[in-house]
This record gives sequence, structure tokens and C-alpha cells, in this order.
Amino acid sequence: MANYQKIWDRALAPQEELKYEFSISFLYRTFYFGLCLIMGIWLIGMRVYIAGLGIILLSFFYCYFLIPWSNAFALTNKRVLIHRGWLGSNLISIDYDKITDITVEESIIDKFITRSGNLIINTAGTGFSENKQGQKISHIASPYEVKKKLDAIRFSQ
Repeated sequence: MANYQKIWDRALAPQEELKYEFSISFLYRTFYFGLCLIMGIWLIGMRVYIAGLGIILLSFFYCYFLIPWSNAFALTNKRVLIHRGWLGSNLISIDYDKITDITVEESIIDKFITRSGNLIINTAGTGFSENKQGQKISHIASPYEVKKKLDAIRFSQ
């Protein structure tokens, strides 16, 4: 797991401590890199060497460097932090007292192949209807465990 200390140093308030940090699931990224690898090997077999090699190298960079660094999530003693972006960035902060409900989603591929899922955090006053969703943290490993950690921190306050 990458260390996102530089990101959190800019975002954490005084007296705020980091409890848990995470990113997109390694197994999820490996599954999609495997698909790109198969496509790259197939292109190389078809004698389209540059395209095949390009797909393999770009997907490796994307899956193992870009995705984890552009999707960093943290639970602190006061709030949830969602950092997205690599060159440009977007930081979303959700105070625990504003959270109304948390939903866990797992598709069949998420559940049995990539062992990942989504956490959807709805907040008070955002006006989300049943058709719209709150802040979605996608493709994280063990989403139920993350929800348990989030609930434990939230309700201990």
C-alpha cells in the first residue's frame, strides 16, 4: 500500500489524527491489468508490436501507479477524506456528524473475482434523492470491513 502522508499532511487539521488509509483494491487493479495484458499479447501475436507493447506498458503504469496515487481515502478521528486526482486534485471532506447512511455495493465480479466493492456515503443536507448517490468510494478491498472501521470511529465520538 502506498503511503499518502504528503496528501494527508496538507489536509489534516491540528489535533486531527489519521486512523486508516486505503485506495483502490490491488486485486481489482491486477484483474484489469491482466485483461490489458491479454489484449497486448494478442496484438503482439497479430504482429502489431508497438500497439501491443504500448497497451501493456501503459496499462501497467495506469493500474499500479496512477490509480493508487489518484485515489487515496482516509478515515481520521474527525472525518472521511477522499482525495482524487494526480496532477490536479480534488479533496472531499465529510464530517462524521453529517453522515446519514452508508451503503456497501458489490457486483458479482467485485464479490468473487476482484474481492472489492463500493462504499457510498450519504450526508445530511445534500439533497440526494433515490436516483442520486452520495460520495462513492469505488473498488476498495473489503468494503464491509472499511464500513465497520468507519462505524467504529463514528460512533465512538
